[in-house]
Amino acid sequence: MITITVTAVVLFLAVTLTDFFEFVLLSIVWCILPTPLVVTAIYGRGHLQAYAIGALVPWTALIALRYPALGSSFLAASIWLLPNCAICATLAAATRRWLLARGRD
Repeated sequence: MITITVTAVVLFLAVTLTDFFEFVLLSIVWCILPTPLVVTAIYGRGHLQAYAIGALVPWTALIALRYPALGSSFLAASIWLLPNCAICATLAAATRRWLLARGRD
């Protein structure tokens, strides 16, 4: 009887904590992280502004395509989004630096 009770409690906590951590992760990725990027894209200058605009491109693409629509896809898209934003932001800043260097020749 004790084993069944402990198993039930552990399963309940696993489901509850998993949902809570998923909610926290999704809130951070979709609400908290884009906010400073939007502010930097508007008010920033130079390479910092290019970096912020490049990082916002994947968020904008996902929102424009209305993806993800389902809950399971939402978590997968959130995990995919972070490295994709870093890659796009780095490319945007490097392109700006390259364009400025080419303009000075």
